[in-house]
Formats: sequence, structure tokens, C-alpha cells
Amino acid sequence: MSLNVNRHREMQASKSASIIAIIQTIGTGNIVYMKEQPKNTDEAYAVLTENRHLKNTIAVLRDQLEALRNGRDEAVQKAVALANDEIAQLRSAVSVLREELECKAAEYLDALQEERRLHRDELNQLQRMIQELRDALTKGSGEDEKSD
Repeated sequence: MSLNVNRHREMQASKSASIIAIIQTIGTGNIVYMKEQPKNTDEAYAVLTENRHLKNTIAVLRDQLEALRNGRDEAVQKAVALANDEIAQLRSAVSVLREELECKAAEYLDALQEERRLHRDELNQLQRMIQELRDALTKGSGEDEKSD
């Protein structure tokens, strides 16, 4: 009788060791350490079920984390794209304003040069007129002296 009891205990120990080995190697190969051996197959099944549930939970959380990372990466890419678009628009606006400013400066310099030319022409004309009037006066006063 004691032989049967010992054999039964050995079989139970063998089953428990097999269940622990299965628990240790399930999933990604990570070893799961149990604090104590399950007392029967129902307890081992409960441990396996809980382990499976935890792995499923981890997978779901991992997927959610990946989705959050992807969402964050997409948001960053959109923000960078918008910033690059805004930079391009600002550069274009600066270029247009620079061209307008250069045109206005050129127009101002042309207008200033034209005003100086007109002023110089008017000054020359007035100086010629003054000279003609002087010449006329000296001619007229020279004729007046001759007639005296």
C-alpha cells in the first residue's frame, strides 16, 4: 500500500513539475517564478489562466502604448510640417516685401535724381537768363554812353 501512495505522490510531483515547466516557458520565453507549487491541477489551471489573462492584458496595453506613440509621432510630424509650411510662407512674404522695398528705394532714387536734374537745369537756365540780362544791360548802358 505504501508503494501505491509513494507512486501516487511521485506522479503528483511529476505533474506539478510539468505544469511549472509549462508556466515557465509559456509566451515569449520569459520565466515565470512561482512562490510555491500548485497543490492540484485546478490550481495549476487557474495559474495558467491568470498568466494567459495577464499576457493578454500586457499585449493590449502594449498595443495601446504603440497606438499612443504612433499618434504622438503623427502629431509631431504634422506640427513640423505646419511649421515648415509657415516658414516657407514667411520666407516668401519676406522675399516679396524685400523686392517691393528695393523697387520703392529705386523709384525714390530715380525721383530724387530727376528732381536734382530739374533743379540743376532750372539753375542753369536762371544763370543764363541773369547773364543775358547783364549782357543786355551792359550793352544798353554802352549804347547810352555812346549816344551821350
